[in-house]
Amino acid sequence: MNAMRWILFTSFFQVWHCFENLCTKNTTSILLSSCYANNKAYLANDGNVKTTEKYCSYTIIQQTKAWLQVDLWEQYSINNVKIYYRSEGDLDDQYSWKQYRFRQFYLDVSDLPASETNTTQRTRCYTDNTTYPDLPPNIIDIPCQQTARYVIVETTYDAPEDDPTEGAILEICEIEVYGCRTGRFGSGCKICSGCAHCDITSGFCHQHLKDSSNLLILYIVIGIMGVSFVCIQLFKIRQNIPSSMRTKENQHDKKSLAPDNKDTRNAYQTLMHVRQSSHYEDLI
Repeated sequence: MNAMRWILFTSFFQVWHCFENLCTKNTTSILLSSCYANNKAYLANDGNVKTTEKYCSYTIIQQTKAWLQVDLWEQYSINNVKIYYRSEGDLDDQYSWKQYRFRQFYLDVSDLPASETNTTQRTRCYTDNTTYPDLPPNIIDIPCQQTARYVIVETTYDAPEDDPTEGAILEICEIEVYGCRTGRFGSGCKICSGCAHCDITSGFCHQHLKDSSNLLILYIVIGIMGVSFVCIQLFKIRQNIPSSMRTKENQHDKKSLAPDNKDTRNAYQTLMHVRQSSHYEDLI
């Protein structure tokens, strides 16, 4: 019985608790180690997941290291990070733009920014091991169950296809960091796909609570369930009392009430007798 109650309790939070894209928070900021032309950092967090050049942020050439940093402003319980890398045209077409610069990248989290840390000071979530001529997927969803403020995508890879251009380059079109506020029920969270609303602060997904009337109905249902549970428990307690004890209690109640009732009747009869006597009238 206790196991069933725990399953119901945890199931409730698994349904209503969620991971949301933390990049959509007003306080979240995106930073690049460098910026090429008009392909600035904000393009990696504008909600547009197209992977053609004009929708992507990317860094300049001739750098030994390139990184993109997501600053969540405070610690969050992170679940996964989804990255959309630049890729255009048909991958079988030699003139199409492919994600060869995406090889060998790594994903770290930290409580300090990328400019103040190196890889040994961070927590590693993922390392890509793709080698030439193979290509990593340009859209990749990476599990990263850590608690941190900063999410850092970094590379030192110099793609041979870039020759004679040299250096590490990142071309990230969109990044999504899914998680919830630290201290919530992280193991029961879900991605709020298609939610009407997901409260990032509380971490709860209100996909079925589209107005206050629905919320009121939910409270009423919970209240009825609570009262029913209490009544059932009281009934069970009553049923567990031996019948012999209940009989003795009833008999004791009758015996305790009998003298009281007899004394009351005697007092009443005495009063009526006094009233009817002449002695009572003399007293008045």
